[in-house]
Amino acid sequence: MLLGSRSGVRPLPSRMQVCLAVAHLTTMPHARQTAAHKPLCDKRTYRHAQLQNGVRALLVQDKDAVYAAVCASIQVGYFDDPPHLPGAAHFLEHMVHLGSERYPDEREYKGFLAQHGGSSNASTSMVHTKYHFKVHHSALQGALQRFGAMLSSPLIAPDNAAREVENVHAEYSRNTNSDGRKLLQLRRSLCEAPYSNFSTGSINTLWQQPTDNGVDVPAALKDLWGQSYRSDATCVAVVGPQDPEVLLQWVQETFQDMPSPGKPESIVDSASSQSNGTGATSGVADVSQNSSCILISTEGDPTNPASLSAPAADSGSGAAAGSVAVHRYPVDVVVCGCSGPNLVCVSPQRDLRELEVSWYIPQGMMRHSSTKPWSWAAHLLGHEGVGSVAHLLKAQGLVQNLSVGTGDEVRLARGWMFWRVQVSLTRAGEDALGHVLATIYRG
Repeated sequence: MLLGSRSGVRPLPSRMQVCLAVAHLTTMPHARQTAAHKPLCDKRTYRHAQLQNGVRALLVQDKDAVYAAVCASIQVGYFDDPPHLPGAAHFLEHMVHLGSERYPDEREYKGFLAQHGGSSNASTSMVHTKYHFKVHHSALQGALQRFGAMLSSPLIAPDNAAREVENVHAEYSRNTNSDGRKLLQLRRSLCEAPYSNFSTGSINTLWQQPTDNGVDVPAALKDLWGQSYRSDATCVAVVGPQDPEVLLQWVQETFQDMPSPGKPESIVDSASSQSNGTGATSGVADVSQNSSCILISTEGDPTNPASLSAPAADSGSGAAAGSVAVHRYPVDVVVCGCSGPNLVCVSPQRDLRELEVSWYIPQGMMRHSSTKPWSWAAHLLGHEGVGSVAHLLKAQGLVQNLSVGTGDEVRLARGWMFWRVQVSLTRAGEDALGHVLATIYRG
């Protein structure tokens, strides 16, 4: 992918220890705890715990911390958007903040944080939605209570949705002036769904078109929450000066009401749900009770992507014997629809001359996490010493800098990633693009 003064599409030739503390296991009636491995120079205390309802938590005691911090990750992202509601997961992220059953005032959460020197934010990615905040350590328990309530029982009121969609659209409008966001969506458009989905959403995709088609948008968001915001799909990290046992107790109190796979709850009123004859409501397709995984035989063909599985689930997770958990997203949907390498030239808003060469790798980082071959390859190609690609092209006055690494990635189950080379070109480099590309491939 090239940013520069020229635009169009042209075909390309087809080439291609540290010392660790000893971990111990402590069994408790309320949670399973494990001490984390860490360098001896790290003076913080870590504990990993899994609550009875499946919520996983990392508890970190930092005795010098003035501010506490919390992050919760839910396994749902724009890959889970219903086809008729692009941007639904992002819209839901906004709506979750606007009041809960325990704290119905939509300003309660952010207001409490502001009163205690805190702040918060959230983000929606391909397969995860993350919520995080920081606050003075003395107010951590109260902040956690409000935080957990909004995740486990959000109101998602129709009046709030009609207003909040304007904020989502404003976010989309800001992105339209960003070269980076445009390139991001361009990369996605060259691939297939769900990677090519429209992740942000706009007032057109989230309100006007669905409403014209008879879709109850707030009810659809409630359905998406009910299917995805489950205890077994939730991970929490808490950092504060409090003892890990105290942090664990607060986490338990906070997330004990998080809906679990064994009790398929939904905050959708039966009167507001319209069946479509397939078991779905409000246009959102049904998924299994445990929406974060499906079960398949462990005797699948390793050469068949559909049969490749994640590491065996924990024996206490309820998975059937002889089966393993696999994430619900197709593996090879990001394969480009073109028959061979393509060069896409883009005319940017700013004065940019950048070249990006991306390769799709149909395996995620967790597949070879101990050897990290993508990191070795990035180091070799991105090295700037004498005789390297960067050294040669700089000496010829064609590039200003060259960096190599991973781009978008999914680590669930087999996973996948994009591995890419990014180059800042000079004017001469833009004119000698073929030579620059050939040098990168030879490198």
